[in-house]
Amino acid sequence: MEWVQILTRQRTRLMGRLFMVMAFLLVVNIVLQVIRYRTGHDYLLGLLRLFDVNEEANIPTLFSTLLLLSAGLLLAVIASGERARGGRDVGRWKLLSVVFLFLAVDESAMLHELFITPGHELLGRDVPGVIFYAWVIPYFLLVLGLMAYLGGFVLRLPTAIRNQFILAAVLFVGGSLGVELFEGIQDKWHGEHTPIYALLASIEEGMEMAGVIVFIGGLLRYIEASGLVAMRPRADTA
Repeated sequence: MEWVQILTRQRTRLMGRLFMVMAFLLVVNIVLQVIRYRTGHDYLLGLLRLFDVNEEANIPTLFSTLLLLSAGLLLAVIASGERARGGRDVGRWKLLSVVFLFLAVDESAMLHELFITPGHELLGRDVPGVIFYAWVIPYFLLVLGLMAYLGGFVLRLPTAIRNQFILAAVLFVGGSLGVELFEGIQDKWHGEHTPIYALLASIEEGMEMAGVIVFIGGLLRYIEASGLVAMRPRADTA
């Protein structure tokens, strides 16, 4: 796990660089959105499509997907290390790894949007704006389930790491579910192509990216504090 050792030793520098990339993507997106709504041009030599945080299959989506994938892989490393030393929370680390790997796929393939049309058909044409994006309902239930299942596990973590994980969760869930509610209201009454919607989308994506970066930092801190970098999986015995 040499790559994990390198990331752990360079944790502070890595976090700084990830935040710099995040800031760059958000600033470019906002500048392009301002030009778009000031001038009425919605192409801008293809740059708007390339950096629009509300679009898929572009640079911000790739960055977010890589962040989620990295978190999922680090969680898998922790689960493996905890299993090797007989840790009590192996299953919870594995579950988190699966969740983040799923979120990486969801981010790149926009799977959650598949719930929107069935949700409108189920809830009717007068669905409230706050749940206009119907996917927030099953995802909100998923978050509640995870909170109930992982509550004790999180409380057992070292204080500094626990606080970092909680901050990461507040940022990520606050963006992906909280801000998304306001986006649904805006979309229902005014559509997606407005300055306010562009601002909300920027806030949402910024919070999500920041949340995952903070979480990655917490995972690397946990690996270092727990001595998992030097752990090797034990050989299975008959």
